[in-house]
Amino acid sequence: MAVCCSLPAASDSAAAVTPICPMAAAVRFAKRWPREAASLEQEMDDYGRATIAERLDMIHLPPSEVVSYLNQFRIHGLYIIGPPSGRPCVIGGAVDLNRVVGHIGRKWTRIFAGSQPVLHAVWWADRASVARVIELATHDMRGAWHGNSLIDADAAAVTAAVTGAARRLDIRLADHATVMTRVSGQVGKIKQRIEGSRQSGGLSAFNAEFRRRRLLAQRTGARFPPYGAALRRLRAAMATAAATGGTATPLAIFDQVLGAD
Repeated sequence: MAVCCSLPAASDSAAAVTPICPMAAAVRFAKRWPREAASLEQEMDDYGRATIAERLDMIHLPPSEVVSYLNQFRIHGLYIIGPPSGRPCVIGGAVDLNRVVGHIGRKWTRIFAGSQPVLHAVWWADRASVARVIELATHDMRGAWHGNSLIDADAAAVTAAVTGAARRLDIRLADHATVMTRVSGQVGKIKQRIEGSRQSGGLSAFNAEFRRRRLLAQRTGARFPPYGAALRRLRAAMATAAATGGTATPLAIFDQVLGAD
């Protein structure tokens, strides 16, 4: 039943005010000016999609150090990726979401011809659980399933299928923002230790090894990473070592960061 509202009566007038029903007014407008109504509806729809895209763009992709940390625990992200409009969607599981977004954009050039892929949603769980949820969710949406991870449905419908499948399987999907905050906190502590070591001279062994291997690469013509890239790799290697209990030797970490001699 439509709800009718009335404008307040003017205090200086005893004249009755005609009640206004928003739904009835909208119907009359659409009947009398169909083109204008259709244009207005399209503008509102476009605005809604743009607003959704802006909100979804706030989902931060994990940096390389976080990816390295999560990899050690076989934690995967269950992602829903699609155009800004939210339809169709690509569903899957991975850790390095930066690489996945780029790959999907190159693979589905027809879908993303006019826009970049947008990460609409992502949750985290162990790899096996992510695979089970995806299997059940895509089965539930088999009418829209086009194969190769593509679902001809909007992000809201796919999200509902994913969360519903997780509930039925009694699988807890961890919130993306929460996981990123916790893991980034651990990785941040590692970065602080590395930066503190760099400033205090504690990275002298790494710096000496970096210089030695760089000179060797220059003599042989081999490719060698710049210092900034080497530090990023060192942070990733330290994150991996922290996740596995810190059993890696300094030489093993140097080989991983700079390449074996």
